[in-house]
Amino acid sequence: MQKRIILATSLVLAGLCLLQATGDPGATCEPGLDGEGACETDEQAALALSHVLRRQGAKEALAMRTAVPMAKRAIAFEGGGWKANTVHMGLTSGLLAVYNREHGDAGTKVATMESSGVFSNFKTYSSNSGGSWFTSSLVYSPSFKELLENMGAEPNRAGTLYNKIYTESLLEHPNASNATNVKTQALCEDTRNFLMKLLRLKLGANATAEVQDAADAANASGVPVGELLGQVLDLASMGEGFTWPAFVQHLLNSTANISNTTTLGSKVNSFAKGKDWVIASSGVTPGGDSVWANDTQGWAYITSPGVDPGKYLAYQAASPSGAFPTYIPTRFSVTLGATGTSPAPLPVCGQEDCFGLNFKYTIRASSLAKKKTSSAPKLSDVFQNSFALNPGALPLTQVVSSSSSFVGGVITNGMYLLAYTSCIDVTTFVTGAPNGQGFSIAQDDIIPNIDDCFANATKFQEVVQGSTTAIVDGGYTDNTGVSNAVSAGATEVVSFLQWYDIQNLFQDDQSFGTDGTSMVAVQVWFRVFAEPAAEVLQQSNGYDSMTGKAFKALQIPSTTSGLLLNFTFGTIKATTVDCPWFGIKAGIPVTIQAFFPTISLGIGGTDSWYLYGDALNDITSTMVYEKNRDLTKEMLHLVMG
Repeated sequence: MQKRIILATSLVLAGLCLLQATGDPGATCEPGLDGEGACETDEQAALALSHVLRRQGAKEALAMRTAVPMAKRAIAFEGGGWKANTVHMGLTSGLLAVYNREHGDAGTKVATMESSGVFSNFKTYSSNSGGSWFTSSLVYSPSFKELLENMGAEPNRAGTLYNKIYTESLLEHPNASNATNVKTQALCEDTRNFLMKLLRLKLGANATAEVQDAADAANASGVPVGELLGQVLDLASMGEGFTWPAFVQHLLNSTANISNTTTLGSKVNSFAKGKDWVIASSGVTPGGDSVWANDTQGWAYITSPGVDPGKYLAYQAASPSGAFPTYIPTRFSVTLGATGTSPAPLPVCGQEDCFGLNFKYTIRASSLAKKKTSSAPKLSDVFQNSFALNPGALPLTQVVSSSSSFVGGVITNGMYLLAYTSCIDVTTFVTGAPNGQGFSIAQDDIIPNIDDCFANATKFQEVVQGSTTAIVDGGYTDNTGVSNAVSAGATEVVSFLQWYDIQNLFQDDQSFGTDGTSMVAVQVWFRVFAEPAAEVLQQSNGYDSMTGKAFKALQIPSTTSGLLLNFTFGTIKATTVDCPWFGIKAGIPVTIQAFFPTISLGIGGTDSWYLYGDALNDITSTMVYEKNRDLTKEMLHLVMG
């Protein structure tokens, strides 16, 4: 902290000299040659810089501010489907609106991501799931960035702009009125009926066959399985057949003009160039003997729509230690805008050797006299070759598909085989192949032709040697993106949240564990901070605690739609513990600047899509509400550093 204060002080020195010459009454500190009178705190330095901003203009002050060393700062965008995407869009547009208001751009010109520098003072962007939808669009799409900037210029009309430009673009699906939807809906109904039977077995007599009732019952146990199913079924109705990668492609194509040929190494918006982007995901690794493994005899099942459920190809992980979770944290990472074949800034796993893991594959079918088994190469070699040597070649939509494959973990449940129809395919598969080809080979060749493995030994060996596996939503291991930010070296993390997942990173009654309530999949909780989760909860409930001061609450205007239930923010002080699964060492102090607008909508599929625009408008209008002015100025400072 002391070094940071000195650096911040030295960088405002020139501006303060100008202020001294004009006798600016707002100057709070005037560093002398001997250091006497220097800014004592970050707050003083930031206040001094704000006076420079007013007098010299945004462009000159931005040049000074972005020169502040930022290697230890990261911003993390939590997952959560449409809900998360909406919250992140609302917070970002709201911050631009606050910047406009405070620095004189409103009514004269629109503050851009570049001119405002709102997200410039970070070395690392970390995201998961719906947060990865948002980050990919913001980084790679000029039109999406422009939408955010326009919503920042008109915060009280932001929801109208969102629905007109974003929602309606998404819903203009080429198959929306196609007669084949009748077939699709029938197939989805079959799938729903089967899964509702599964829900009844898990939940008891209180569960009904209706999706919403199932969602209510599931939410009561802490797992929104019904809601997840509702989203899949709603999205499946957009056309004949449904795969999760295809949907994510459509989402990014329609709302952000991101093509299927865009790679992680493609051109980025200028404000993001040179940043490291860490995209959270989870490797599916059943079979471990540890407190993080819900089923030590478990398998992950690979199949394809239409394959006889009596046949299966499955894999199980193995490690020299024998102790590993059902899901391990994995991540894709890239230096944005880098040229050539720059390597990934982070290893795919928390340790370079991926904990010595490799996969054992087996196939069984009634036509075979006995099952076939075979072992694959080390997972570290496969991941290094496929994802780390040349991450710029990886297809953007496929990486984001993996990061947001929110029910992809169901492949660890044998009932998954029976649930499969030609209606839905909810898992993103990859295989070991260089130069970004691992996704296309798995999803266009191996998975559609998986039936060939039962009759053709060569095809089976292709699956094995490529370590064909599922890479799914990072929410199975950390939905917030904070752990990856800390793993990347950040000691200050700005965290945009839409749920209470931040508490899962802190200590509870057990040092590690699973949620224990999932019906088709289990979320693994890795504790990366030493402090009790109850202390963070106390902060978020409005009370001081050992992790920091009580969160502050914005006043919500009476003119909002009512979808924004509350809006809090605060600073959490934490200290890391050893967590090899994320590559985190113990004893590192970390400051988390948490921003938490709570909206009364699900992650998608159970509410009208247009309601998300109303919720977004509630966020932006609350941020420019005059009674919140001092608080939102503080928010802007916390984000910009």
